Amino acid sequence: MLNDILAIKKRRILKKKKNLADVETQKQQAFIDLDTYQRRLTSNIQVYKNFCDNLTSIEFISLFEYRKKQADFEYDMKQLILDKKECENNICVLSKNINSLTEDIKKINISIEKIKYVLNDE
Repeated sequence: MLNDILAIKKRRILKKKKNLADVETQKQQAFIDLDTYQRRLTSNIQVYKNFCDNLTSIEFISLFEYRKKQADFEYDMKQLILDKKECENNICVLSKNINSLTEDIKKINISIEKIKYVLNDE
């Protein structure tokens, strides 16, 4: 009976380790996405800054064109900021999942060691 319990625990720990690896992969991808959002934000700001700097060298620009460019910039920035915040929240959730899975694995390992100890004493 203890051997059956031990086998179940070993299968359970293998599943937890696989889940842990999957979550860690997701977290790495989330960090890559976060970096991408940050680079896009920086790039967007630079493009808009260049546009504004060029306004001084242009004698005439239509107010409509300026407002359209500004509205596009603001929309893009808001969307990028929202996406970045969502990515940061995702990283927090994944970190909590990693901690939870790590704790579960530790508990299962302790349980396995106890069962092995009892089996060796018999």
